[in-house]
Amino acid sequence: MDKIEWYREVLELEPSSKLFFPLARLLVEDGQPEAALETLRRGLERHPEFLEARLFYIEQLYHHGQPEACVAEVTELGQLFSSYPGFWQAWAASMLGSGCGDVATALRFLAASFSSRPLNLNEVFERGLRSFMQEAQSSDLPRGRALADLAVMGPKNADAQDQDVLAAQVAVPSGAGMAAADGQVTAPAAEDWRKGPLPQPGAVTPLSLRTRSMAEVLAEQGDLQGALDIYTELAAAAAGSPGQEVLQQRIAMLRTQLEGAAAEDLVPPSPDMAAGKDKLISMLEALAERVEARAQG
Repeated sequence: MDKIEWYREVLELEPSSKLFFPLARLLVEDGQPEAALETLRRGLERHPEFLEARLFYIEQLYHHGQPEACVAEVTELGQLFSSYPGFWQAWAASMLGSGCGDVATALRFLAASFSSRPLNLNEVFERGLRSFMQEAQSSDLPRGRALADLAVMGPKNADAQDQDVLAAQVAVPSGAGMAAADGQVTAPAAEDWRKGPLPQPGAVTPLSLRTRSMAEVLAEQGDLQGALDIYTELAAAAAGSPGQEVLQQRIAMLRTQLEGAAAEDLVPPSPDMAAGKDKLISMLEALAERVEARAQG
């Protein structure tokens, strides 16, 4: 008895079971898309809240050329997703914390589109580039002009001008024995300056992506330990600052939640859980009897 037949037998015994979803997946893998679509349709009639199964249903409708049914499903689900722009913002924060900056930007664009008027992607790019160029010109105007000069100069002329600029920017210490005439101080040649040791770059502090927003996303998803680890790291970095007390309060709350979750694991199963287990055992016994009867027949 293969898996597909086993799942079908279980669904005949328990039509309200959610096993229709793994059965539909197996049918797709087995090259039976029509049977998979029918299985998904019937299962979703009984379990309209089963989101993952509905997403798989939409995917199969799209891949197997049923545009009308696909559009109807997407329209209904799209209205639901667009009603919660905060979900897209939280997803963007999660992607940013995972190092997926481009995906995070795309998700933030969706969040902004759902929370306000629809945005024009070309307009967003244009404004962003214009702002970036204006900031670059205002903060580093001499460098921008120098780059423009390099675009029209040959390599030799550019190198010669670079030497002159470096010579003019050398700091002149007082009383260093330099020749002075007519109130002007002669700086050492650029070649001599270049022979000296190069300045050592300062230590670069890595930008941490472990933020409070990321910790809260983890906490909402049930990863309390992961959120606690991030808050502990942030509290250590904020030692002595006014925000440390707020971080410590959040750490205490997370620890309390973790202790409560651990205590729940020790609580004996409720009568409802026991009844569900008995029901499962009965269903499996009935399934075994049917398989045995089929083998004997």
